[in-house]
Amino acid sequence: MKEVALIPDRFAHYRYPVFKKLTQLGGEKYSLHIYADAKQDESGIDIPPLQYVGNNLAEGGVCWQPVSSMFVRGICFWQTGLLKLAASNKYDVLVFWGDAYRLSTWLSAFLARVRGKKVVFWSHGLYGKESRLKLFIRKIFYRIPHAMLLYGYHSKALLVSEGFDEELLYVINNSLDVEHQATSYQRALTNSSFSGVNVKEELGVDCLIIFVGRIVESKKIELILDCVKSINSSGEMSLGALFVGGGDYRSNLESLSLKLNISDKVRFYGPCYDHDILAALYMQSDICVSPGNVGLTAMQSLIFGTPVVTHNDMMHQMPESESVREGITGALFSRDDVNSLVAAVKRCLKYIDDGLVTEKTCRELIFSEYTPEYQAKVFHEMLDGLEEK
Repeated sequence: MKEVALIPDRFAHYRYPVFKKLTQLGGEKYSLHIYADAKQDESGIDIPPLQYVGNNLAEGGVCWQPVSSMFVRGICFWQTGLLKLAASNKYDVLVFWGDAYRLSTWLSAFLARVRGKKVVFWSHGLYGKESRLKLFIRKIFYRIPHAMLLYGYHSKALLVSEGFDEELLYVINNSLDVEHQATSYQRALTNSSFSGVNVKEELGVDCLIIFVGRIVESKKIELILDCVKSINSSGEMSLGALFVGGGDYRSNLESLSLKLNISDKVRFYGPCYDHDILAALYMQSDICVSPGNVGLTAMQSLIFGTPVVTHNDMMHQMPESESVREGITGALFSRDDVNSLVAAVKRCLKYIDDGLVTEKTCRELIFSEYTPEYQAKVFHEMLDGLEEK
């Protein structure tokens, strides 16, 4: 049995299902041990309770050893104990989070290779917008591992174009707690009152756009208000917008909605972390729109059967945006172009009317490519590939 050390940046709560699945499915093939920070960073990503530390799978545990990280200006540059792991005789394979600014990864990955261990990076890889210097450094960094696990095909294509071996690049995607979300979906199907509101009825609209996430300037949410104004002014339909989330940009959006004279078509729900309520809100909505980059929100929306509209500039996107597929799970528009967004929203609504985009097409994509089970399958394929080299 191989001993595998998995070393993410931190043990984010949303990763618990996949880490648990990797632990459960190891079987006789490998034993997985996780080394990750147990503290929140400034991003505010939730960390699971320390009760999950331990080997008792029946009680939800995974083999997790908390480690400490050192940060400079919000960037982690050192994880403690990694050199010791690399030098140890215990592990055959070390899977690092592949961030090139992390000095501890550079040094411990080199040491692991010198010690004859297999090294893997789990990484975003390339975006395509790197400066020449950053690209040069990352290409050196990505030559260290024997294989890479990537969040998306865009990064894989860029790495292949830079001369990396396609057979050493595995697209593992991302996932959320699909089982929990599927249960919330079923509950919302039978009880739409979970949300406590009927937003379409409140706003008096035919169609409803939902945005879920942090209400911050970088998300370019004002484009949604411009879109609502444009479509309602055309008289083609009545369109409303529901914003779920908190953030310091809300007052700006409220002022803009008043200026555009569409405040009666806009509802700010506030932050929500209850899956049952979120499911009901998504399922009341026709489309989820994310004008800036879209990450885990896309997967969350699709599991609840709501198609997604986002921009198509992959250099400025998150890898989860690859789950948004034209005419299947939503529609794409040109980044920062409100006219293109309006056209994409109209196009998506037509896809829905024509039966091309449905709850089924949205949910099937998630169940086929964005689950902990899918990620575990790719992880196993990567380990098999390492044995062949």
